[in-house]
Amino acid sequence: MIVKDKILNLFGDLGLDFINIRKSDRPDLSDFASTDCLRMAKVLGKKPLDIANEVKEKVSGYDVFESLSVDGPGFLNFKMSQNFWMDCVNELGDGNFIYKEVSPRKIIIDYGGPNIAKPLHAGHLRSAVIGEALKRILKEPGNEVIADIHLGDWGLQMGLVFVGLEEEGYNADDITMDLLNDIYPKYSKLSKEDESLLKRAQNYTYLLQEGDKKLKTLWQKCYDVSVAAIKENYEKLDITFDLFLGESDSEKVLVNLVNELKKKEELTFSEGAYVLEVKEDNDKKEMPPLLIVKSNGAFGYHGTDLATIKQREDDYHPDEIIYVTDFRQNLHFEQVFRAAKKVGVIRKEVGLVHVGYGTMNGTDGKPFKTRDGGILRLGDFIEIVKRAGLSKIKEDKISDTNEKNQLALDIGVAALKFGDLSNVATSDYVLDLDSFTSFEGKTGPYIQYSAVRIKSLLEKVGKVYSEIKFYNEYDLDLAKAILEFDDAFVEAYQKLEPHHICLKAYEIAQKFNTFYHFCHIVSETDEEKKNSWVALSSLTLKVFEKFADLVGFKIVDKM
Repeated sequence: MIVKDKILNLFGDLGLDFINIRKSDRPDLSDFASTDCLRMAKVLGKKPLDIANEVKEKVSGYDVFESLSVDGPGFLNFKMSQNFWMDCVNELGDGNFIYKEVSPRKIIIDYGGPNIAKPLHAGHLRSAVIGEALKRILKEPGNEVIADIHLGDWGLQMGLVFVGLEEEGYNADDITMDLLNDIYPKYSKLSKEDESLLKRAQNYTYLLQEGDKKLKTLWQKCYDVSVAAIKENYEKLDITFDLFLGESDSEKVLVNLVNELKKKEELTFSEGAYVLEVKEDNDKKEMPPLLIVKSNGAFGYHGTDLATIKQREDDYHPDEIIYVTDFRQNLHFEQVFRAAKKVGVIRKEVGLVHVGYGTMNGTDGKPFKTRDGGILRLGDFIEIVKRAGLSKIKEDKISDTNEKNQLALDIGVAALKFGDLSNVATSDYVLDLDSFTSFEGKTGPYIQYSAVRIKSLLEKVGKVYSEIKFYNEYDLDLAKAILEFDDAFVEAYQKLEPHHICLKAYEIAQKFNTFYHFCHIVSETDEEKKNSWVALSSLTLKVFEKFADLVGFKIVDKM
């Protein structure tokens, strides 16, 4: 933004505020281009070519431009001077390379979404990884961001767990996460074969929602051991939440909301259930109603999601609520968002956004599973990630086992997160930890490796506080890439797409390693040149550290 703002401010001072610029498609010929002379021809009553030549004449005396050419019917091409780039990059010396919000917002971001009493598995990863990155990106410009894991703690899985505990003679004191990891899958499978067992589970779910004391005691123990396990697993991946609320927390809100909607005749009684119509006259696709109260009297997840929006409005008065889930829930959220605005549980101006994502697949192109085809538990997956990182550490590098294991996990987490986030979120992607952990190519460890190389350099030569100047194409190319990081951040921030900063960080790493190869910093005898290159390297490290913090992995000290 520094670069673009400087140029546009100059245009504004010269009365050329109708000119905007974009990055040139031919960086070998120019840095920026504009087609605004064509757009303004009718407005100004002039030929585009005449307008372009007038612009060229007005800016010709300014040394920020190395050259300004007019092509075709009135295209403008700007090549910026080295002095211009030098001024821009030296403004970043204090780490001033991230956009700041003029009007900060309060944003609630809902991601993670695991169910209690069920094992966390690899399928929970994308919501947590993408959500964590978006939380950090949204917070960076100055917004207040509240992260809520939104636990599934009030649905049929609880009834199935209660049936399993009863069948096998367990009480609240016996409940552990290992026990729940066995009970739920077993009785979930049995319920598909035994209708009477399913009906018992449905009844227990209803009784829990009605406040049955015995079931509440069992539920509380399930909640406590589940949340402890969830925190332990996610914290290993540098994923944290401000709130550990769940569907149950909207219970009282939901009861009152349903009564109010019945009173206002907003609900329709259909086949023993209560539904809320959200269809609009101009809909071109089918838009089913929301199932608020099931025929057995239990609340559906449509209802709990609607009540959660009301709860968030009442408790936090947010400007925006963002949900990060599988893109296959697009219809569900469209229904819920429509309903929330229709019945007035939230202000019309509040943004309700669903960020959908695709599937994480194995190298066989199918959803990631264990070798025997089962669902891979998250704890086991984290161990796989750590082993992948461990395979990249040279035996003679680190002798301390704990230090080696932590470094391995840090490398593995960087591989996992960058491998995910560098893809467009809505796309499926293949998780290949062998290639993701490479110290070369478009990977998280490549960013870490580049940063470690700079740290090693700074240990040898010491940090300097020097003006950055340019002596060849390599230091200039690196500086230009660094100056574009803020633009990539703004795009990621505004579009809720972390891949933009991932790709830019990778480009900066490439430019740095080329610069490092051709500019022999340690052996350079010209002190002014050496100090400039050290300062540029230090700035590059700051960008890597900021990037890693934004996407949620660590810049390590050695590799």
